[in-house]
Formats: sequence, C-alpha cells, structure tokens
Amino acid sequence: KTMSSTVTFWVLPINIIGPAAVVLGVLLLITVVAVKIYIRRTLAQLTTGRRLVRRRQQSSSTTILLVASVLTVLALFMLVMLVLFA
Repeated sequence: KTMSSTVTFWVLPINIIGPAAVVLGVLLLITVVAVKIYIRRTLAQLTTGRRLVRRRQQSSSTTILLVASVLTVLALFMLVMLVLFA
C-alpha cells in the first residue's frame, strides 16, 4: 500500500508587501486624523453660534477629507490586487 499527500504553501514577497502595508497604514492614519479634525472644526462652528466663516476654510477641509478617503480606497484596492496577483 502506498500513501501520498500534497502540501501547498504561499511564498509572500515581504519586500513588496511590507512597504505596501506601511503606505496603507500611513494613509489610514492620515484619514483618521483628517476625519477627527473635520469633526472638531464642524462641532466648534456649530457650538459657537453664528459667526463669520470663510468659505475657503470650509471647502479646503472637505477637499482634504475627500482626497484622503479616495487615497485610502485606492490603497486598499491596490493591496487587494497585489495579494490576488502577486
């Protein structure tokens, strides 16, 4: 009687996945900080009552939040593609 088995394993390229994970972590950290800043600014504006606020400051914080969110989603997508096709 003969017995046989098959063992499969993945070899992950750490020199590619490591920097990608670091970049993803930094983008995630930037997004979290940007959202916290945005929430604090919005709450500060709402709690202090009506005051003269420049439209430029309000739109820039929204733009930063949007850019950070898009970069985070893009980084997640690229990481998933790296895992699937590497």
